[in-house]
Amino acid sequence: MANIISETVIRNGKKVEFIWHPREILENVILHQVYGFLVTKDNLAVLVRDKEEKRFTLPGGKIEKGEMAHDAFIRECIEEAQIQPHNPLLLGSLEYINPSGKDDEDKHHQEIRYFSIADNFKKFEPLKNGFETEERFFVYYENLPDYVPWLSKSETGKAQYNDLVKLITKK
Repeated sequence: MANIISETVIRNGKKVEFIWHPREILENVILHQVYGFLVTKDNLAVLVRDKEEKRFTLPGGKIEKGEMAHDAFIRECIEEAQIQPHNPLLLGSLEYINPSGKDDEDKHHQEIRYFSIADNFKKFEPLKNGFETEERFFVYYENLPDYVPWLSKSETGKAQYNDLVKLITKK
């Protein structure tokens, strides 16, 4: 059985609950965003930085209306990291529950996480095709929490990172 992790945080004075569901996409919960861990065969993880941003993030973004999470992950990786993911594996979903949200999506949705090998990619072109990504960066997966702080600061972030590490070290 999957190890479901939950935590409650205070955002803008209101309680928000996060629940990590390993290897699962929840039925009847709005698909909001998708992010993923692209890792090279040399164990380098891909991070991207948007223009006018200082921080690096995982490739990903909003799931478009009618789009499947898997397809959104592939599209976002191509748009942002300029890398075609190979056989993405579902890592899990992060459920977001905010009773004070402004609409149904803001009150309850899920963000999907994938893992994929990143290989056979070319030189990165900043702001290619009008997309906002200005930089692509590679970091050893062991150092990801140094660049993506929620992977080590939140319980659900730690759970996602631990599930990633299990996949990588299983190779």
